[in-house]
Amino acid sequence: MVCGRVAKRFGTGVVTGVLFSLAVGCGPSAPVVGQAQAGPIVVRVAASQLPLTAMADEQLSLSFVKENTVVDVNVSKVTVSMPDMAMQDVLPFHRDQSGEYQGNYRFSMSGDWQVEVTFSEGGKSYSARIPLHVS
Repeated sequence: MVCGRVAKRFGTGVVTGVLFSLAVGCGPSAPVVGQAQAGPIVVRVAASQLPLTAMADEQLSLSFVKENTVVDVNVSKVTVSMPDMAMQDVLPFHRDQSGEYQGNYRFSMSGDWQVEVTFSEGGKSYSARIPLHVS
């Protein structure tokens, strides 16, 4: 099953918990852990498990929704940081066959984190900052 097809058929309200895929496919095992608006697009981050845990390898997914439809975007950069500290990492996300962006990250400590995504769609550039909490 492809997440975009599910969203187009049923709308994002029904599939909020399954909009994000893991490397092996979509499913309710990838709950949304944060989202932010960037122009007309909602950027969502999902994780393979909850809660996000420090010092664990977390599988993260990105999805982009416009008018209740998953849209195709060009992601140029994804970073993760702790807003209260001077630490920032570039996340090595890759685009899978379904058009979702996948990546793994090991949060070094518990607390409030932020994922910043820079992307373009329809010739326009956007940036979104998505807050996350790590236990």
